[in-house]
Amino acid sequence: MLTRRELMAVGTVTLAMQAVPGGATGGGDNATALADAAAGCMRAGDACLQHCLDLLAKGDTSIADCAKSVTQMLGVCRGVGPLADARSKHLPAMARLCEAVCTDCAGECRKHAERHPICKTCLEACEKSAAAAKVLAA
Repeated sequence: MLTRRELMAVGTVTLAMQAVPGGATGGGDNATALADAAAGCMRAGDACLQHCLDLLAKGDTSIADCAKSVTQMLGVCRGVGPLADARSKHLPAMARLCEAVCTDCAGECRKHAERHPICKTCLEACEKSAAAAKVLAA
C-alpha cells in the first residue's frame, strides 16, 4: 500500500506529464491511443492465451501457434504501454515492434476466429493496436 507521501508524488508526476503537451517526444494523443489499445490488447490476449492453454490441455494442438503468438504480443504490449505513457524517446522503435507483433498475432487469431469468439476478440484488439502503433512507428 502506498503512503500518503508516495500518492502525492504519483499525483504530482501525473500532473506534470499532462502539463507538457505531447510529452518529451510529441504525439500525445497518438501515444495515449497506443497505450489504451495496448491495454485492451493485453486484456483480450490474456483471455485468448488462457483459452489456448485450455484447448492444449485437452490435446488440441491446432491452437499452439496462436498461443505462441499471443505470448509474444503480451510481452510487447506490456512494454509499449509504459513507454507511450512516458512519451519515451524509444517509443517509435517500440511502436514498430508492436505493429509487427500485433499484426502477426492478428494473423494467427484470424485462423481460429470463426470457431472461437475469444480469438476473434483478440484479433480485433491486435488490429487496433497495430493501427495505433503504425501512427507512431514512423
